[in-house]
Order: sequence, then structure tokens, then C-alpha cells
Amino acid sequence: MEDTAGAGPSATPPLYVPAPSTASPAPARRLPSLRHAGELPSALDCFHVVNPARSRLAFLLDYDGTLTPIVDDPDAAILSKEARAVLNDLSQRYPVAIITGRSREKIFRLVGVRRLYYAGSHGFDIVGPRGQRDREEMRASAADAERNHRLPRHSSFIRYHVAESSLPSLRHAAAQLHDVLGLAELTMDGERDGASGPGRQLSSSPPDAAGMAACDLRESSSDHSSIAVAMQPEPTSPQYVDPQLAAEYADMLRRHWDIPGILVEDNHYSLSVHFRKCDPRDVGTIEKLVDSVAYENGLRKTHGKCVFELRPAVKWDKGRAAEWILETIENEEQRHVVPIYIGDDVTDEDALKVVIQRGGFGVIVTDDDERETHATMRLRDTSEVLRFLHNFASTPGEGQVGL
Repeated sequence: MEDTAGAGPSATPPLYVPAPSTASPAPARRLPSLRHAGELPSALDCFHVVNPARSRLAFLLDYDGTLTPIVDDPDAAILSKEARAVLNDLSQRYPVAIITGRSREKIFRLVGVRRLYYAGSHGFDIVGPRGQRDREEMRASAADAERNHRLPRHSSFIRYHVAESSLPSLRHAAAQLHDVLGLAELTMDGERDGASGPGRQLSSSPPDAAGMAACDLRESSSDHSSIAVAMQPEPTSPQYVDPQLAAEYADMLRRHWDIPGILVEDNHYSLSVHFRKCDPRDVGTIEKLVDSVAYENGLRKTHGKCVFELRPAVKWDKGRAAEWILETIENEEQRHVVPIYIGDDVTDEDALKVVIQRGGFGVIVTDDDERETHATMRLRDTSEVLRFLHNFASTPGEGQVGL
């Protein structure tokens, strides 16, 4: 890989630079127009731009394709020991959130660092620590926890669930997909019930990484759990489907489909239908089947990298989840933060726009120079993401000593 970003000032593409933060929230900034990733500077060459805000940073991160490489089997995307150590160190200095399409329970088991905010199902299910004081308590207990070979516990946490009334529809949609695709049934705790057909499966929980079995958030029961910031999602407009198409949808769900390679992941507040391992000729059928289930259950279909998503039919996404988390952090810590969002998928664009408009930095992870994005910086792969984060995790910023 040829590195031209460090060749001199003239070699670095122009960068959208947010104004320095003040104690009060910065005014909303104008969103940059879409640009190709090849026009963006590397975030590894932009520490001089980020460092003035170093003491006020908050990190919001995607998981798949950002902290771990994209793999064919979602259950195989296990966080490396190096990445976990970086997140652990980073969270002792700054607020850190993981915003992912995976279920909150699953992403917590995969990452296993308690000081983080975890926003599962594209932000429909959020849990996090109680601000700066909680980080101080966690740091104080870390040495004792290490001596006793267990992860430290925090005494209280914040949680926020969006569109809980949609859960019965999601469970019914999961059952329909199980029936028409002949998939192994998945119980609510993530265990498979029965054997799946050849090349077809309903995703179970991932294998726990070493030491992660004790990381169930339910251990952190407390009377101090709360919702810090109330943000109510708006319902989406009702979907109109003409009678002929509705009849076709009903017919799709009466039939049984044998689609090798398809994988359905139950994220509790959303469903992911992965087709990365499917024959490209089957994608049209898969999409129509997903449309049928969405229509039947009043859900909303979105798409990402080789995946269709079924979500509650409300206006909520990673961007709104990022906004809720940032407002909660500022409410808890009584200070303005400058956010950095790092993600690789089209579903991350909503969050990239939010952090940029709040005066922060948006970083896209891609090796595709033609990728269109609202991001202001770029990292090429997960190894560059870890290099970038390690810079902040290894050395405390101004005003961060002792945090």
C-alpha cells in the first residue's frame, strides 16, 4: 500500500475541521457534502487536528468491519486480545460506545469491557455506565479484580430501550423466517434447538472468549439504573402495498424456500438476514422474502453489506442512538464532549453525520477509494483503526491524567 498522505502538506486532501469545543454545546455545523473516500485524509495523519480537543473526546465505534474484520460467519467475528486491551485502556480515559447491529447481549459477550456503552440492534437497546464517577470507581476496583481473576463490576448503569412494543412482531417475523427457510429454531437465550439444514442456519450466540462468561450485565443489578435522556422516536409513514403485491407477499410466506448459505441472526430488537455466502442469483428472492415478512409484521427493511435488516417501523438508527449516547454522557458528566465516530457500513453514515454536525470527527473504514461518504477522515482497515485508537489509549490527554 503506497502512503502518500505524509509526503507533505500538498499531498494531504483538504480536511473538514470542527471548531474548538467550549464548555457549552457547540452550535450545529454544516454537514460536508458526500465525497469519495479516496479524497479523504488518513486519520493517522490528523492527530494534530484532533489533539486540541483531546481532553474532551468521546469515542463511538462500530464493531464488524471496524474493530474486527468482516467474516462470512458473524459468530466468528471474535475481538482480538489486542483490540480488547486497547478498548479497556481507552475507556479508562474517555467515554467509549459500541454501536452495532448485533444484539446488545451478544456484543457485550464479544467485547467484555464493562466501562463501555453498548448500543445493540442499531441502537434500539442501549446500556452504559454512569459517567465519569463510574469510570473512577471502575479504575479503583480494577487491580482487585485482576488479582481475583474476574472482571470488575460497576454499581449502576443507564439503559434505554426503543420500540419495545415491536418485540412480539419481531419474534413472529423470526418464526416465519424459521418456517419458510427450514432453519433451526433459536430460543430467546441464543441456543439452537435442533439441527439446521445444509448450508442454512439461524445464528446462535457466539462462542464466549476466554474470561467473558462472567460478563453478563444482569450481574450488575442495581436500584440506580435509569434513563438519563428521553428521546422518543417518531413512527415511520405507513407502507402502502397494492393488493396484487400483498397477495404475492402472502404467497411467498406459504411456500418453503431452500436457499443454501442464508443465515438469519436474531438481534432481539432487529433481525439480520445475511446472504454473503448465498448464490448472487438468489438475492432477489431473498429480498422479496424479507419484504414479505416486513409487510406481514409491520416492520421496516434496511440493508447493509450483504445483509437485509428487519427493524421496528420507527425513525431510529445509529445516528439517533449516537445522539442519545452523547447527550447522556454530557448530562452525566456536565461537560461538552467532542465525538469521534468510526464505522465502515452504510448504516454508519447516519452516525457520521450526527457527530460531524455536533463538531466532532467522522471516520470511514474502507479500502475502496470510490466509496461515497459524509466522513471527514479515513482508515483503510481494522489494523489502522487499532493504531488510531492506541494513540489515545496509551497516553492521557490534557486534563485526562488520573481519569
